[in-house]
Amino acid sequence: MRFGERVAVEAEQGRLDFLPEQVGAFWSGQRGRAVLLDVVAASRRDQRLFIGEAKWGDKAVAHAVLVDLIKRSQLMPQVEAGWQTSYALFSRVGFMEGHGLPPKTRLFVRSPWKSLSTR
Repeated sequence: MRFGERVAVEAEQGRLDFLPEQVGAFWSGQRGRAVLLDVVAASRRDQRLFIGEAKWGDKAVAHAVLVDLIKRSQLMPQVEAGWQTSYALFSRVGFMEGHGLPPKTRLFVRSPWKSLSTR
């Protein structure tokens, strides 16, 4: 199951705070700034976003990945406009201890994609 599909399933099962109208990847090279986000679920009606980063390597995902994701997401017009945003990290092998995740951050680990937590 792909990351966007996993997010769509989470939404259908009521595990997101909103029902997205669109789920997919986001890429933009506008305004001289490029941004690529692995998965974005969006609701224009509710002005809500769920943004995720997927890591397929053989190392546990560190807090720096989330910091980078949040930084890159700030280039999305909807985030700049103040839409309510939550984040997710997808990892093939897991997460480093002491990641200190902010509220509304979801963690998913493959086996199959299972939600570890909502923080």
